[in-house]
Amino acid sequence: MSAGPSVRFQSVLARDRGAGRGDNGAWRYPGFVIQRAPATRLGDSDYYDPRNPNLPRRRVESNFHILFNTLKSVSFLERQKMMEILAETLQIMKDPGFPDDPNPNGIAQFVRFGGKAARGFDATHASSYRGDKFHDVVQDVDWAQSVEIGEQQNRLHAHVDLRFIHYSQIQIDIPKINQIFVRTFNRILRREFLHFPALASKYTLTKAFIHLGNNRNSVEAESNWDLIRRQYGQKATASTASPVKMET
Repeated sequence: MSAGPSVRFQSVLARDRGAGRGDNGAWRYPGFVIQRAPATRLGDSDYYDPRNPNLPRRRVESNFHILFNTLKSVSFLERQKMMEILAETLQIMKDPGFPDDPNPNGIAQFVRFGGKAARGFDATHASSYRGDKFHDVVQDVDWAQSVEIGEQQNRLHAHVDLRFIHYSQIQIDIPKINQIFVRTFNRILRREFLHFPALASKYTLTKAFIHLGNNRNSVEAESNWDLIRRQYGQKATASTASPVKMET
């Protein structure tokens, strides 16, 4: 999905890179160039940078690793079919739907904006994000999934690497994603084993184990992460250049 190819850039000279409460976060961006939404108007709403209400939102990348464990040990004869059911479940959950026709079991239903997990400056402005609309502020989603059978207990599970490019502050709602996962999995299971009620009963989920791995909020691809760390270190030793900001 995409909210448009245009990105606004803000160059910040060295003096603006200082640490402390006046830090504008430019060190997180390659070349200290803050990337922003193309405009304050996204979709049918206005969105402003809480750090600077006169400017559009900042472009952010958030990465999550999610483990979906059905807690069901699968026999050899049913492995292929059960892996297909889990793969289809995740493909349904991947699809957000459309602004006027959202997928009730899709990704937009278990993403939350703002929230308690935020830290630092963003924590004090979390409420600025809570009314965000998924299709307005999420520019792109990359969902990479792998379905597996555990070697020790033969449990059916899957890993999802999930990346958002967005103009907000994203959290994953674990209770909600668990609810959607169980509901969607069971619906597909019943369809596939319609004429085999014993198997459907055997693999029906009452709960699942879902683990959310470390979230990295950054503003660019992971390959640039070392650059961002170096730039953070440069904040304290920045030169005394004129603090002129340029918008292009």
